[in-house]
Amino acid sequence: IVYMSEDGPEAMVQVELPGNWYDNTTLGNGAPGRNKSFVDEDDECVVDLTQYPNQELPVQNLEDDGTTIISYANMSRMKHLSEPAVLFNLKERLRLEMPYTRAATDVLISVNPMEFSGRIESLYEDELREEYCKKLVGMAPNGCYGGGHVANDGTSELEPHVFETSALAFQDLAHTGRDQSIIITGVSGSGKSEAAKFCLCNVVLMCATNFALEAEQSPDREAPPDADLPMFLMDSNPIFEAFGNSATVLNTNSSRFGKLTELLFAGAGTDTGESPRLVGANFSTYLLDTARVVGHGAKNERGYHIFYQLLASPKSYRRQLWEGTDRLDPSCFRYLGATNITEIENGSDEDHWYTTIAALETFGITEDELRTIMIALCIVLQLGNITIGNEKTSEDSMRSINTSAYDDLETLSKLMGVAYEDLNNAITRRTVQIGKNHTKLIQLMKGDVLDNRDSFAKMIYSLYSFAKMIYSLVFDWLVERINDYICPYEEGKFNTIRFLDYFGFEQNDRNQFETLAINYACEKMQCNMTDRLLKLESQYKAEGIIDGKQTFNTPSNSDILDLFERGHGLITVLTDESSRNSGSDSGFVFKIKNIHRNSPALVEEAGRVKRSALMASTKFSIRHSVGTVEYDGTNFIASNKNKLSEDLLNIGRSCTNKIISEGFTERAANIRAGLTQENEFLSAFSTELDGLISRLNDTKIRHIVCIRPNDVDAPKVMDQHSVLKQLRSANIFEGLLIERSAGSYCDSLSFGDILKQYICFYGGTSTNRSPKEIVRDLLGSFFDEENELAQFYKMGNERVFFSKDAIFRLEEQRQNLLGFSASTIQCFLRGVPCRSEYLKKRRAIILIQSCWRRHNALLYFNAYRDSAAAYEIEESSRCRSQMMEHESAVLIQGRWRIFWAKTCFNEGKHAASVIQKSFRAWCKRKSLTMSLHRLIHHAKMDVRIKNLLEQLPLSAANGSSDLAMESKETIVYMHEEMNKLRNSNLALQEQLSSEKGSIVRLKRNNSLRSERSEAHQIDVRKLNAKTQMLEAELRVSRKEAKQLQDKLQFSDLIANKRADELNLTYVKQISERDTDIACLRQQLSALQTKHNFEKSRLSGELEKGATTGKAEIAKLNERIESILAAHKDEVSQLLSSLEQMEHDRDDIKGKHESYESELKDMKEELDSSRNDYLEEVAQLQREFRKSTAADKMRIRELEDELHSTKSDLEQCKDDLRNNASDDVNFLRSALNKAHNDIRKSKLEMDALKASHELEKNKIRNEMKKKTAPCRRCTWQKSMTKAKARQKEKNRAIDSDSE
Repeated sequence: IVYMSEDGPEAMVQVELPGNWYDNTTLGNGAPGRNKSFVDEDDECVVDLTQYPNQELPVQNLEDDGTTIISYANMSRMKHLSEPAVLFNLKERLRLEMPYTRAATDVLISVNPMEFSGRIESLYEDELREEYCKKLVGMAPNGCYGGGHVANDGTSELEPHVFETSALAFQDLAHTGRDQSIIITGVSGSGKSEAAKFCLCNVVLMCATNFALEAEQSPDREAPPDADLPMFLMDSNPIFEAFGNSATVLNTNSSRFGKLTELLFAGAGTDTGESPRLVGANFSTYLLDTARVVGHGAKNERGYHIFYQLLASPKSYRRQLWEGTDRLDPSCFRYLGATNITEIENGSDEDHWYTTIAALETFGITEDELRTIMIALCIVLQLGNITIGNEKTSEDSMRSINTSAYDDLETLSKLMGVAYEDLNNAITRRTVQIGKNHTKLIQLMKGDVLDNRDSFAKMIYSLYSFAKMIYSLVFDWLVERINDYICPYEEGKFNTIRFLDYFGFEQNDRNQFETLAINYACEKMQCNMTDRLLKLESQYKAEGIIDGKQTFNTPSNSDILDLFERGHGLITVLTDESSRNSGSDSGFVFKIKNIHRNSPALVEEAGRVKRSALMASTKFSIRHSVGTVEYDGTNFIASNKNKLSEDLLNIGRSCTNKIISEGFTERAANIRAGLTQENEFLSAFSTELDGLISRLNDTKIRHIVCIRPNDVDAPKVMDQHSVLKQLRSANIFEGLLIERSAGSYCDSLSFGDILKQYICFYGGTSTNRSPKEIVRDLLGSFFDEENELAQFYKMGNERVFFSKDAIFRLEEQRQNLLGFSASTIQCFLRGVPCRSEYLKKRRAIILIQSCWRRHNALLYFNAYRDSAAAYEIEESSRCRSQMMEHESAVLIQGRWRIFWAKTCFNEGKHAASVIQKSFRAWCKRKSLTMSLHRLIHHAKMDVRIKNLLEQLPLSAANGSSDLAMESKETIVYMHEEMNKLRNSNLALQEQLSSEKGSIVRLKRNNSLRSERSEAHQIDVRKLNAKTQMLEAELRVSRKEAKQLQDKLQFSDLIANKRADELNLTYVKQISERDTDIACLRQQLSALQTKHNFEKSRLSGELEKGATTGKAEIAKLNERIESILAAHKDEVSQLLSSLEQMEHDRDDIKGKHESYESELKDMKEELDSSRNDYLEEVAQLQREFRKSTAADKMRIRELEDELHSTKSDLEQCKDDLRNNASDDVNFLRSALNKAHNDIRKSKLEMDALKASHELEKNKIRNEMKKKTAPCRRCTWQKSMTKAKARQKEKNRAIDSDSE
């Protein structure tokens, strides 16, 4: 201070600027440099002290050197608290790359660093995040987050961070079970979305770590069913950014909608030491900025990212969708236009496309559904290329409005799957409702356009609204799909952590309806935060924590909310004007200016004198918390109506795109059901905001105030005017003052809550003492050792205010005490069964020892008693040993004889084989010698013949030629005959040898057949025995059938008796009713005589009772008929089963006849030896016929019984129709009993049928077994005859050979 003025509150000050002042300070125009509006060239200026509190200049927080500004992580601990001190503290921390600073209780200030490198990048590493989680949340014994206890808050040793805010919310939820909310506020470009993303990421990663530990510790190593929730939540961010974010002047990735993220937890707030388990989540969106769909401002802005990502997708994929996407330049589409932005967050649109597709695939959106979404986006783009032009007509030389390009409209019709004419008519015509049941189609004429430009503008605006509606349907469909995947598997009441990322104040070149709604939402949230501060201030004053005369001058925006809500506020006027058919935007603006001309929130019209009347009639200005915003009221009415023409709605419902058609259909259904109100968009949005605020107020709220340091996106540079305005709008300074005045007491508990939760620390008596005195003694004894009472808590009138350390210390001691008590109780509980088990074992051990001693004593006694019989025992043992030796000798001899017999048999067998071999060899040698002698003889004869033939010519030469010729011919003839005989002899020998082999085989087969015949005879004897057994079983089954018949007769008798009893009861009941009716009649006559005045009313009631009685009787009759119908079905089933039995009986007859024909054929083929067997078969057949006849008789009897039951049912039906409704129970029991009897008879019929089938199968098997031996006998006889003939043939052959 150079000098103080004596005339007035003024001072001449000299400002010493730090060396980096010009580098870290920006002017109002955004250019860094020297701000002459604050500092003159000579660094001296005059200051008006009346503008400062208590007419005192603020003091800086400097180090001991007097030049360095102290950087406070928690600004409530600043030595000198003032607005400049807060501002310069944030500026210093931004220079040191520390963007986070603690403000008031549960308030964190986040200054956007405008870069993500160096120390800023290291702030979001996993190691740092885990450090915050371990120190603030705590860990359970199994390693999970949120299950342990934290000794202190840990914030004193940790730097402020969004990880701290989210970790504290998770820790508070885990230990107290109270729902938590984190509200992220700030202007556009201040980093709200990133802060919300990091908060959500921190909580989700803690839950993912808990799921991984649970999977590792489970026996089967399987992950829990909710383990995929963290992945779903993380993958939802790219989808929301692609479909809900766009590039604005202030932010290239600005979120254009409000989002409430709710994480649902189970098992929170329990004392079991378990961490809360994430079971689901839910996303709620508010006020999607659909104005960005149909256009944007300057070239440094863009529409929603998904449009540009679609144009950057692979060319093959785009061609599959729509040929129009081959135009890669966004300027080819009117809604996108030209833009200078090619990258978002250092990534191209193509890279973001693949990221978005991968995220969509996580939620099951692939192929068909993905194509449906992208086609809907193509429809939005093509809607922007539809233009309105003029076309001449032939009638009255009038011009109707039509689309300019046929190809564009044809392309749009193909994309939507609707007819070209229908789409053209929906755009160029309007269906007007006349009355309730009549409509009229109006063609928009050129005259209408020229005379009233609003008609032409409204038609264009309807296309804009149609495109906005389609995009909002796609966005809502995506949100619903994401919620379907992350909704909890189980139902119940869950604890929640909510993250609210809502809109920041906006001020554009042209502020329309969407900007008004966004700023209104910001004012509502600002008012809620201000109300919380005022409530906290009043609470501190009421409890005596601060001086009641002290004022903080907390700014309030109630006048702005009054302009919107109170009386005929802006919302009410807009709703009324939208409901009127003649309502207009200019009329709405005129009413606002006229009604609220005295409102301080509405700017007067003095500055609009030079503007045209048309422009001035639709524009108005409002003084918001962050500054004055001028609004253009054009299309306010149409936007608030949120309504499309019926023609376009029909086009949307008939669209082949599933998302569009279902969305428009559901919208129409909601409008008809009254779920969606037209003409009340802003009013409904206000109600929705009220509901959101009430939900948030029921939770523990933490604030993250995001600050945008400058408008040029320069790192480490702060525009002090803008930052100060943002701090004032968030009431940061007032919150710090209130907390500073209250002594940093952040938490408070009532006396009752303290006694309920911490009564375990109180050791005195509570009789005749007030809760305040008990609490004072309790806390005094607890904090007495540390001698720091004023530091930890402060007593109020009805509550106690604690610092964070005090709450943590109390909770720590409480947990320790509860843990000690629990361990003590567990020790006793574990000791009781252990001691009882010990005593039980001790008694058992004593009993075992006594039994063992008794056993030993008995052994000693028995040994002493048996010593006298030792000699007898020895003798018995010797006898036993001798007997064992004898038995062993016998066994050895037997085994030896077996071995010797076996050896002799083997030797004899070997000798026999040797003899047979030698005999066969001798026979072979004999036959060989005989054949050799024969050959020698034949050779000699041949030689002699040759010699004779040689001698014949000599004899012919001697003169006997005739004799020689004759003898030659004789010799030749004899030689030929001899050769023939020789060949025939050889053939006969071969035949003889073959016959001998066949004779041997026949002998062998004959012996085998004789053995088989003996076996067949044995089988015949067994079959005879089985037939006798079957006859006995038949007799037993007949007896059982007779017994069943007797039981049925007995049951019939019982049923008849029961029917007689029921008839008697019916008669008694009818007589009782008659007497009751007579009594009632007497009473009625008496009442009629006494109450003549009420006769008409009683008669009316009687008539009503009669009608109701008739209705009940009709209902009972219907039930009776249904019961009878059900019994009819059962009777029909029984008849069908009887018909099936008759069919089976006919089949049995047919099979029996086939058996008889087979028996006749067998009788013709068999010999006389089978006559006896045929007689037995005939006897069996007769018995079978008798049994079938008996079965037929039984079936007839059952049929008669069924007919009788049918008659009984008919009788019961008649009785039911004749009797009153009270007899239904008795009839139902009788019907049930008849039903049971029918069921029993049906079971008996099934049993008889089964026994009949068994008997039939047994007889059939016996017939097959008995016919086979007879055929074998005839074959045996034929073989004996063949053997005899073969023997005679062998004898003849032997004689011929001899």
